[in-house]
Amino acid sequence: MPDTRQHSLAVASALRDEHDLDVDVLSSFEAAVERARGDDAVDCIVYAAGGHVDVDAERFGRRQDHPPSVPVVLTVDSGRDADVRRAVRCEWADDVVVRDADRADATLLAHRIERCVTRHREHATARRLRSALDRIDHGVVLATPDGRITYANPAFEALENAADPAPEPGLVDLLSVVADDSDVRAFRAAVTAGESWCGAFTVGDDNPRSMRLTANPVRDDTGDVQCVVALVDDVTEHKQRERDRRLFKEAVEHAGHVVMLTDVDGTIEYVNPAFEATTGYSAAEAVGKRPSILKSGEHDDEFYRDLWETILSGDVWQGELTNRGKNGDLYQIAQTVAPIRDGDGDIDGFVAVNTDITDRKRYESQLERERDRLEEFAKTVAHDLRNPLAIALGHAELARGRTGERDIADDLETSLTALERIDTIVDEVLTLSRQGETIRDPERVPLDQVVETAWSHTDTAAATLEVGSRVADYAVRADETRLRELLGNLFRNAVEHGSASADANALQDRVEHADPDVTVRVGRLDDGDGFYVEDDGPGLPATDYSRVFESGFTTSDDGTGFGLAIVKQIVDAHDWTITATDPPSGDDGARFEIRTSVTHAGEASRP
Repeated sequence: MPDTRQHSLAVASALRDEHDLDVDVLSSFEAAVERARGDDAVDCIVYAAGGHVDVDAERFGRRQDHPPSVPVVLTVDSGRDADVRRAVRCEWADDVVVRDADRADATLLAHRIERCVTRHREHATARRLRSALDRIDHGVVLATPDGRITYANPAFEALENAADPAPEPGLVDLLSVVADDSDVRAFRAAVTAGESWCGAFTVGDDNPRSMRLTANPVRDDTGDVQCVVALVDDVTEHKQRERDRRLFKEAVEHAGHVVMLTDVDGTIEYVNPAFEATTGYSAAEAVGKRPSILKSGEHDDEFYRDLWETILSGDVWQGELTNRGKNGDLYQIAQTVAPIRDGDGDIDGFVAVNTDITDRKRYESQLERERDRLEEFAKTVAHDLRNPLAIALGHAELARGRTGERDIADDLETSLTALERIDTIVDEVLTLSRQGETIRDPERVPLDQVVETAWSHTDTAAATLEVGSRVADYAVRADETRLRELLGNLFRNAVEHGSASADANALQDRVEHADPDVTVRVGRLDDGDGFYVEDDGPGLPATDYSRVFESGFTTSDDGTGFGLAIVKQIVDAHDWTITATDPPSGDDGARFEIRTSVTHAGEASRP
C-alpha cells in the first residue's frame, strides 16, 4: 500500500485529470479547515489519515464547528473500523472511505470524492434556491407528481391562511376548497398528464382576495415528471388596476373632450376618438408625431414658449388657441395641459384635454355684432327722441312762464313731468344697452374709493352713507366706471324708495323730501368674498325678490324699472352674483349682496 502522502497526491492528480477539479494538498486537517473558513470556493475537505487516526471531539470539535457548507471526506486504511465509527459518532465526517490494501486505487477514490463534491454543490444550489423562494413575495409550492405538497414558502403559507377552511396538504385539496369543480377537474387532468395549468380563484369572505395559480411540471433527462412547481399570486391589486385602467380608457374613449397624451419631449403617444373626429387625423397618423401638426400659424413663438415653460416647470397651462385640422380648416379650442408624474415624482409626460369652442366663439362674435347694432340703434333712437323732447320741454317751460291761469299751469307741469320721465327712460335705455358687455380687462380697484365717488355723483339729498371699516382694506377686480354705475344705481334706489312719505309720487319730490334718517350702509360680507349695500327704508316689495332685477319692474307709478336691471347686467358682466334680501338685523330696509372675488389690499397694490 502506498504511503498516505503519495496516495493523496495520486488522488489529487486523478481529481484534476478525470474530473477537472482544482486540488490543494495541505499538511494537516487543521490547515484545511482554516482554508475553508476563508475561501468560499472550497467544495470539499479530504482528510487522508495514516496509521491511527484520532477523530475525537477534543481534537477536531464537532461537525457544526467546521465550515457547515464544506463536506469532509475521511479516508482510512482497512481494518480501522473503530476510527470509522468514531468519525461518524463525532458527526464531522460526511463520508468515510476505507482504503483496501488490495484495491488502493486512487482513481476509484477520486470518483467517490467527485460524487461527494457533486452532491455538495447540488445541496448548496438547493439551499440557495430555497432561501430565494423563502424571500420572494409570490407563493411557491413544490409538489409530487400526484399533487402532494412537499414545500411551500412563507408567502404561500400567508395566502393559504386566507382560505377558510384551511386546505389539506395537497394542490388538488387546496383547489377543492377555493375553486369551482370544473377548475379542479381541469387541474387534476393537467397534473396527471404532466401538463401546465393556470386558473383563478378567490379566497376569504370578509376581505376577498383574487388569486392566480400556475402549475408547471418539472421533468428529468428522460422526460419523466419529477415534481410540480406551482406559483400562486395575489392579483387583487393587479385586477383592480386593470379595472381602473379599463374604466379610465372607456371614459376617455367616450369623452366628449379631446384627450391627447405625449411623452416628456412632446411626442404623441395616445389620442382618443374625439381627437380623430375634431382634427381629422387618425390615431395611426397622430401617434409618433408632435402636436405641431395642428399648428395654425395664428400664434407667435412666444405663445408656445410660454406654454412649454409652464408645463415643463410642473404647472398646469390653460388657455384658448386656434388649431388647423387635417383638411386645412381652422378651429378654436379651450385647452388644459397638465404634467404626468411617475412614482418618483418626476415629469414622465403630459396630458392635454381640450374642447372645440369654434361654435361658441362664432356665437360670441355674432352677439358682439348684435350688441353693437343694438347700441347704435339705441343711440339713434335717443337722438331722434331727444330733439323733439328738447323742443317740447322748451316750449312747455316758456308757456308755463307766460300764463297766469292755474289750470293751464298745472297741465303744463304735468306735461313737463312726463317729458322729463321720457328723458330719464332714454338715458337708462342707453345705459342698459351698454352695461351688459362682458368685462374683458378688469383692474384692482379700492372699494372704499369707488363707494365715495359713486355717492358724491348721486343726488342723495339728506341721506347718510356709512362705510364699514373692513371695506377700506380691500380692492376688487372690476371695471371702475361700471362698478361706480352699479353703486350709484343702488344708492339712488335706496334714497328714492327710502322716503318716509308714502304718498310722494314724483321722483324729484321723493329725493328732495327724503327722510333725513334714511341711512345707506356699505360693508364686507362675513361669509365670503363680496360686499353689500343696505338701507333702513321701508324695505322690498312683498313679492318674489328676484323680480326686482327684471327690466321694467317697478312699484312706483313714475319709476322706469331699469335701475336694478342695470345693476344686474353690470353684475353679470363681471361674472358676479347679486341677491336681494332683508337686513340680517330684522329691521326694515332692503339689502343687496354682491358676491365677487375680492383681494386684500395688502396682497395687491392699490392703484
